[in-house]
Amino acid sequence: MKAVICTGYGPPEVLQVRSVPDPRPRRNQVCIRLVATSVTASDCIVRGLKLRGRYRLFMRLAFGWRAPRRGIIGMIASGRIESVGRDVKAFKEGDEVFGMDGFRAGAYAEKVCWPATTQLALKPSNLSFEEAAALPYGGLLASFFMHRLKVGVGRRVLIYGASGAIGTSAVQLAKHLGAEVTGVCSTGNVDLVRSLGAAAVIDYTKEDFTRRGD
Repeated sequence: MKAVICTGYGPPEVLQVRSVPDPRPRRNQVCIRLVATSVTASDCIVRGLKLRGRYRLFMRLAFGWRAPRRGIIGMIASGRIESVGRDVKAFKEGDEVFGMDGFRAGAYAEKVCWPATTQLALKPSNLSFEEAAALPYGGLLASFFMHRLKVGVGRRVLIYGASGAIGTSAVQLAKHLGAEVTGVCSTGNVDLVRSLGAAAVIDYTKEDFTRRGD
C-alpha cells in the first residue's frame, strides 16, 4: 500500500510517500481501508516537534528521538472495514466507519489497523467520508472538556476560539447540554458561531472580552 512516512521532525517536506507492506489486523483489531483522513493540529505538532524546552524532550522520548518511531502519523480514519480479527464482534467487513486513535496513529495511509475498542463508530449514512473525517478531532476533545467541566443546564460557558475545529463542536455540545453559550471569534465567523447555537458572540477584533463585566 501507499503511505505518507514522517522521515524526521521538521517542515512538511519531511513527509514522503512510500510503498509499505499492507497491515494485517490482530485478533482484537479491524483493518480500515481509508477513504478520507484529516490533518490535525496534533499531527502538525508531532511532525514539527513544535514544543519548547523539556516538552520537546518528553515528546522525543514518547514518539522517537530522530523521527516518530511508528513512521506513519495521522490519527483520523474514515473508510470501510476490509477485515477484522477473530475476536472482534462489534464490526464486520464492509462496515463504513470513522474515528480517532491518537496513540497508535497510522492514518496517513491507504489502510490502518486499530483495536476495535478504540474511538471508532459506524458512519452515519447522511455523512460523506470526508465530512465524517472532519468530526472526531474537534468533537472528541470538546466532549472531553464538556464532561470534565460538568457543563449542563444553568451553566454559562464562554468558548474562546469558537469558530475552530474544537470550538465549533464545543458551542454545539454546550448548547445541547443546556448551557448558555457565549462564543469568541473574529468578524468573519460571527454569523457562523451564532448559527451553531451561541446566545451571544464577541468579536475579539473589536472588543476585549476580559473587560466585560458579565
